[in-house]
Amino acid sequence: MKRKRQQSPPATRKVPEIIEVDCEDSTPQNEKNKTKQSWVWTHFKENGKGNHAVCQVALKKSLCGSLLKKDRSGSTKNFHEHLLKVHRLVDPKLTNKIDKSQTGIARWTQTSQLVPKVVLNSDTLKTAIAYFIAEADLPFSVVERNSFKDLVRLLNEHVTPMMNHVSQKNIALQLSRIYIQSQEKLKLGILAQQKNISFTQDAWTAPNVTAFMAVTVHFIDDKYCMVDLTIAIPHVQGSHTGKNFADLFHGVLKEYDCLSKIHTITADNASTNGKMARELQLLLPSFNTDKQLLGCIAHVINLGAKAGLAVLGTLDNNNGKEISMAEMDSFESSLVMSILNLTLVPDGIGLDLKTVLKQIHGLCTYVRFSPQRRERFHAVVDFAQPNLCETGAKFTCLDIDVSTQWNSTFHMFQRAIQLRPSCEHFCRENSEVHKFKLSSSEWDQASNIMNLLQPLSEATEMLCASKYLSLNLALPVYMVLMKQLKRVQRGLYDQAQLIQPATQIIEKIEQYLRNALKKPIYITSMILDPTIKTRFWKKYEAFIIEYYNLSVDNISVTFHKMADKFKDQNNKNNQPTPTGSTSQSSAAPAMTENPNTISSEIRDAPNEPEKLDTVKAEIRQYLTEAPEKDGTDILNYWFTRRARFPTLAKMARTFLAIPATSAASERVFSKGRRIISWQRSSLNPKSVEELLCVKEWYQLPNSPL
Repeated sequence: MKRKRQQSPPATRKVPEIIEVDCEDSTPQNEKNKTKQSWVWTHFKENGKGNHAVCQVALKKSLCGSLLKKDRSGSTKNFHEHLLKVHRLVDPKLTNKIDKSQTGIARWTQTSQLVPKVVLNSDTLKTAIAYFIAEADLPFSVVERNSFKDLVRLLNEHVTPMMNHVSQKNIALQLSRIYIQSQEKLKLGILAQQKNISFTQDAWTAPNVTAFMAVTVHFIDDKYCMVDLTIAIPHVQGSHTGKNFADLFHGVLKEYDCLSKIHTITADNASTNGKMARELQLLLPSFNTDKQLLGCIAHVINLGAKAGLAVLGTLDNNNGKEISMAEMDSFESSLVMSILNLTLVPDGIGLDLKTVLKQIHGLCTYVRFSPQRRERFHAVVDFAQPNLCETGAKFTCLDIDVSTQWNSTFHMFQRAIQLRPSCEHFCRENSEVHKFKLSSSEWDQASNIMNLLQPLSEATEMLCASKYLSLNLALPVYMVLMKQLKRVQRGLYDQAQLIQPATQIIEKIEQYLRNALKKPIYITSMILDPTIKTRFWKKYEAFIIEYYNLSVDNISVTFHKMADKFKDQNNKNNQPTPTGSTSQSSAAPAMTENPNTISSEIRDAPNEPEKLDTVKAEIRQYLTEAPEKDGTDILNYWFTRRARFPTLAKMARTFLAIPATSAASERVFSKGRRIISWQRSSLNPKSVEELLCVKEWYQLPNSPL
C-alpha cells in the first residue's frame, strides 16, 4: 500500500530543491533500484495530490512555481520542454550526445574522414538538420514537407524510421539545445581565456515590429589572430531607453562572465547609447563612459555627408518645420531627403547643382525601373563603349540611390560618370529622355560633386571591416578627411558651390573628431600600428597643430601614460598566489645574487635580441625603428616580437582589436532580414536569436563550436 505523501510547503525558497520521489510499494527493493529517475525531478516537486508537479527552479526573487500536469504514462516530456524553453536547462546526458554529434559532423565536413565514423542515429540526424535549417535560413516547417523527407530517404534508406520522429517542434527544440551547449563552449572555452574584450552594440526593429539588440565581441587571441563573434541578440521589450538597454547589455555581460573583461563599447552616436553607457556605469563602476564608449565613425561620416547634401537646399517638411539630424535618420525623413529636393544658387558659370543632381537621378530612375529600358541601355553601352569589358568593368547599367544610405548617392554619380558616353547617346536617341540630357559643363559639375563625396565613401568602406584592424586608422582617416574638406572649403578647387556643403560636413565631423582626440584609446591604437607609429602625425603636424593644437610630443606623452597604466593593471592581474616556501623557491634567489658566477654568464649569453626591461625602453626602441612598409601583417609583426616587446605586444592585442564602427552588429541585422520578413514573421524572439547565433557559429572557419 502506498504511503500518503505529505503536503508540499509553499514555494518560497531561493534555490532549487532536489526532490526524491517516494514510490514505496510492494515492489522488492532490488527491483526498485533498477528504475532510473529522470533528471527533471531535480527541478520539480509533486504536489499534494500527485497528479501535478511544481517547478522549483530559482528565479531572481522567488521560485518558478509553474504547475505542470503529470502524464499518466510516466513520460516527462512536457517537463523537459518547460525547463528548456523557460529556464534554458538541458539534460546533461543529452548535452554530451549533442557535443559528440557536433564534433563528429565538424570533423567529417572538414576532412571527409572520421574514425570512428559518425553514427547515424536520431540525435545526429536532428543535429545535422538543425544546422541545415539555421545555415540556410529555412523555416522549421520544411522538415515536415514530403519532398524533404523523400530527399533524406533517397540519400539513406535506413533513415526512414528516424524521419517519422522528425518534426517542426523537435527540430526547434534540438536547435535550442545546440544553442545552449555552444553558448557554454563559447563562454568557458573562448571568452574565459581573454582578459580584455571589446564590444559593439546596435538595436534594430524587425519587419514584424519586434525589437532586438545585437552584441558582438572582438579580441585578438594568443596566436595573434583577429576574432569577432556575435554572442547575443536579446529581445528588447518595453521602451527603448538607456536604462532598458543598459539592463539588457549588463545581462549579456553577466551571462558570459564578462563583467570584469569589458574594455570598450563601440556604438552609433544616438543619444540613447550615451544614456545606456551612463546607466551601465552605475551598474558597473569599473566602466568609464567618457573613455570607453566609442562612437561609430561610419555613422559620423554618414551624418556629415547628410549635412553636406542637405545644405545644398532647404530641408523642410510639408509644414515648414525644420527637420533635425535625428529625424533625418528616420524613415519618415527619407522622402524629404530625396535627391530631388537639393537646391543651390547657381555660380558664376550659370550652372545649378540642383539641375545636375535632378537630371542624373531622373535618368538613373528611368532606366532602372523597367527591365525593357535596362535592356535598351545595355545595348547602348555595347555600342557606345564597346571596349568597356576589356578594361575589367563588370557593369553595364546605371545605379539608383537609396535614401537610407548616403553613399549610394556617390555610387550613383560614379556609375553615371563611368557610363557618360552611353548616357549621352541614350539621351540623344530617345526623345522621352531628352529632358535628362546634360551639357559638358554639367558633367564636369557632376565630377566636382564626386571630388567632395569620394573621400567620405572611401573612408566608410575602409573602416567598416570587422575581419581586420580598423581603429588604428581612425585618426589618420579623420585628419585626411578634414584636410581635404578644408581645402575645398577654402575654394582651392575653384568650385564655389561646394564650399558651403563642405563647411557643413566639416562642422558635423569635427565635433566628433575633437571628442575622439580626448580619448587616449585612438592615439594608442594608431601608434601601435607599426606601419604608422608617429610618422603620420609628423607628416601632417603643421595642419594638426593649426587646427587641433596637438603635436607629436603631445601624443607621445599620451602613449607613455597609457603604457604605464596598462603595465600596472597587467601586473595586478598577474600577481602570483602566495605559496609555502620550498627548497626550490628559496634556492632561486641565491643563483642570481652574484652576477659574476659561471652559471649566470652562461644563462645571459645573447642568442636573440635583448629583451627590454622597462616600458619606456620598449617604447623608445619601438619608436626609434623605422615604420614598417605598407601592407605589413600587423598582427604577425607583434606575434614575432612579443618576446622583445612584451608589454607593447600585449597592448597591441588589447587596443588593435577595438572596432572603429558598429558595422559588425549591423551585419547581424542584415542577416536577420532573411529569416524575419513580411511572409515569415511568427517566429518568437528567442528562436530568432538562436537561429542567427547558431548560423554564425556554424560558419566560423575552424570553429571550436
